[in-house]
Amino acid sequence: MNEMLNQRLEFVSTELETHNSKYHPGLLLDKLILCIPDTGKDSKEDKQKQKDCISKQLNNVVNSKGDSSYFQLIKTRHQKTLKGLGGQTWAQELIAPMALHLARAALLENANVCLHRTYGFAYLPGSGLKGLARAWAITTWLPKQADPITAWQAIARVFGTGNNHEWQEVWKQYPKVQIQTEKKLQTDCIGAVTFHDAWPNKWPELMVDVLAPHHGDYYSSKGEKIPGDWEDPIPVNFLTIKPGVAFDFHLSPTQGMGTQEDLNLARQFLESALCTRGAGGKTSAGYGMFDPAKGSSVNVHQFEDATTFRCELELITPAFLAGADPSRPEGCDLRGSTLRGQLRWWWRTLHTGHLSGTDLYKLESALWGSASTGGAIGLSLIASDDNPKPILAPFKEYIPNERHPLNPDKKFLNKHGISSIKVGDITHEQYGLIYLAYGMDEFSNKERVRKVRYCLEAPANWQLTFQTRSTSVSFSDKSEYKLDQQEVLDQALSALKLLSQFGGVGARSRKGFGSLKVHDDSRKLSVLKIKDSAAKLRSKFDNILVRNPNPDNYYVRYDEPFIVKTNIKCIHKNVDSWKIMDMVGKCYIRFASKYKHKKIKTYLGLPRQIHGPKDKPIGHQTSSTHETPIPLKSQGLSGKENKLSRHSAPYFIHVDCDEKNIYSVNILFLYDHLIRPENSKENKDEWNKFMEELKLEIIKEVSSAP
Repeated sequence: MNEMLNQRLEFVSTELETHNSKYHPGLLLDKLILCIPDTGKDSKEDKQKQKDCISKQLNNVVNSKGDSSYFQLIKTRHQKTLKGLGGQTWAQELIAPMALHLARAALLENANVCLHRTYGFAYLPGSGLKGLARAWAITTWLPKQADPITAWQAIARVFGTGNNHEWQEVWKQYPKVQIQTEKKLQTDCIGAVTFHDAWPNKWPELMVDVLAPHHGDYYSSKGEKIPGDWEDPIPVNFLTIKPGVAFDFHLSPTQGMGTQEDLNLARQFLESALCTRGAGGKTSAGYGMFDPAKGSSVNVHQFEDATTFRCELELITPAFLAGADPSRPEGCDLRGSTLRGQLRWWWRTLHTGHLSGTDLYKLESALWGSASTGGAIGLSLIASDDNPKPILAPFKEYIPNERHPLNPDKKFLNKHGISSIKVGDITHEQYGLIYLAYGMDEFSNKERVRKVRYCLEAPANWQLTFQTRSTSVSFSDKSEYKLDQQEVLDQALSALKLLSQFGGVGARSRKGFGSLKVHDDSRKLSVLKIKDSAAKLRSKFDNILVRNPNPDNYYVRYDEPFIVKTNIKCIHKNVDSWKIMDMVGKCYIRFASKYKHKKIKTYLGLPRQIHGPKDKPIGHQTSSTHETPIPLKSQGLSGKENKLSRHSAPYFIHVDCDEKNIYSVNILFLYDHLIRPENSKENKDEWNKFMEELKLEIIKEVSSAP
């Protein structure tokens, strides 16, 4: 039976790969599912097959492009129909990926998108657009109106009224509005404006996006389990509409009711909501944002809150960013979800050690959201049109069919003034840049394939916007405690400051890659102000918060004591971002060589074991010098030691650059489960020594730069 099923699956798979573009993407998503038969073994191999199968299925949907000539035919017919209804039509361009109907009931969980059932292209349903416009009108436009009674009457006219709980509460405060229909005046009726489906002006491209939550146990246990840096991310793929396509929006007057004034007001609501809130899901991470319509008289920012904050982010060092498939260039960009995840991490470090895990989770969920509730902090991130195109990691040269096909690219390295060094008893030359970027471009001898990542070169820029709303949080006493918009924004800005001063984005960000700089930052936040802001927020709930009984037993925290070595100046006109990363890498090599086979090297986050690597000597090793490997271990909250399969470095290297091309290097250490200040003074002394020597290495490297 399984053999027959596998043969059929193979036939369907081959057919889809050969003639994929002619298939209806909705059928590909809902009906032609290539499932691997379940063997019941739940083995690693079976899970990988299922994962590969789902990935292949989503790629089949993405590659189905539709018939462009037929699409234009039905589009023209649709426009004629709308024109006959009268009203207003305008176009707005999608400038960020859009996720629509992710939770729609289907065979693939959280991987759905809104597709036209008949024709198969992605579109925006009118019901969703009406809900989006109404939400913006009530939460953003209404509070700014001098006469709330008249404003409520306008909202009721445009969207209609009902007898539900919401409207009953409204009519307790304001007199009921009477709406003139074709036949009579009535208080409960449909809206005066009809919101139609928004069709794209061309067949929209889909793409596979990804979320990679790192702390599943922490979120699922609601803070009972700690979020550790030794956890593996769990990638979740889903479909989005690729930005760059314009959608046509149409509003028409409901028969016998709508006026031009109603249409103008409805357009203001909808156009403003599309530009400031976004459409679809994951809008708090910047998905679904639109540009204003060209030539429009609507001021989309007229009613936005005073707590809206905008700034420009600049990429200072190359970033190894990726989407669902790291081997493709499409995902090599800073996405809103990536930035939001980093900000959330840095915010958490401000409060760990001060709150219990469950209280931390409740406060975090109120600000940043959870699986069941939306967060009070929303952001959007728009890339500059001048940003460079992603390139393959450029520092190695690949020559197929050679015994060692991957070697340093001397042409690239010479161009950036990067030279090699020899350290200790290592016979071959090493490059600091390549050492620091380990894993970004490697050759697998076992599989005989090159595994290379795309990177985004500096400089690159993005426009970041924070929009916050008031929220409430309930702790152990079950009472609700309010946080106003300014308090929420202060927490978001604190996280942004920490990220832009010490952190980075993308792979190898703790080594200095993907360092960001904030421009147009009118709120000059110091480290002291950031800590004061966090303490002030906690003091608001001081009477009921449960303090962490053992704060130093938590995974990582931004608090005293911490060590920062900063402003290590590099004043050279010939130095660029690749060169500065090579300089940091050379310091890293020399330091790691000094502590070869010593436990202090584990403070680098790697290796996962000391000595070895095998139980018996290999190659150049002898029985007299060989020592049995000692695995890196972690003592969890239970007090039991566990061997780590993964561990991130407890320090952060961040590179900054000012307008005079003067680079500086910041180094931050956060205590974590490997180094416990209450357990060992020796640990702290060793770490101080480590930091001081690393600083001296950087100063030495900078002073010798050409």
